[in-house]
Amino acid sequence: MPPTEGNGVIGKGRLLGQNPGPGAAGSQGESGLIPPPSLAPEAWRYDHAWRVLNLNQEIIRATDQKTYMLIVMSTLLVSFTANDLDRLSREGWLHDAVLPSLGLTAIAFFVFALATLLARHDPIAPTTQPSLVFFGHILGRRDISTYRSDFHAASQHEVIDDMLAQILIVSSILRTKLATYRRAWICLAFQVGIFLALCLFGHLF
Repeated sequence: MPPTEGNGVIGKGRLLGQNPGPGAAGSQGESGLIPPPSLAPEAWRYDHAWRVLNLNQEIIRATDQKTYMLIVMSTLLVSFTANDLDRLSREGWLHDAVLPSLGLTAIAFFVFALATLLARHDPIAPTTQPSLVFFGHILGRRDISTYRSDFHAASQHEVIDDMLAQILIVSSILRTKLATYRRAWICLAFQVGIFLALCLFGHLF
């Protein structure tokens, strides 16, 4: 998971001393960006920022899970081909053209898959003060009392600005992940095509 995980640090809406009320959970889908009557404007902004951050983090987790599934598929294709490599090597055109293509696409796939899993955000101007959400800044404080003091000393606007900075960082990570994930998927599609060609013309099975 990217280093901007903020789950469990701040309860939704509680820092501002507001009670979202029973209708707050469904108000976003019903009225778009219009604050529900049960939330004060600042509490609604915080609640909406929290939802956006969690949504992006969920997409990141889903992308990583799909990447793991693609890695398993690619590994199986390469393993099945390697088990019958001796016989395929006796087929001249298969050995000279198809097998190297399969190897190159497999290497390209694993490069893009690892780039997806290890994606980092684009350079972003640092904030003026340590974050209350980013775990690296949290652990960078000397002890719990320092973090507690910074937490309670933060104003509503500072907390919302901190959340918005985390949203920007997570969104940058997500954009990189989706770009490399698409490239990995394309490489795997070529692997599947080459594998089917080996099955049809090289009598792999």
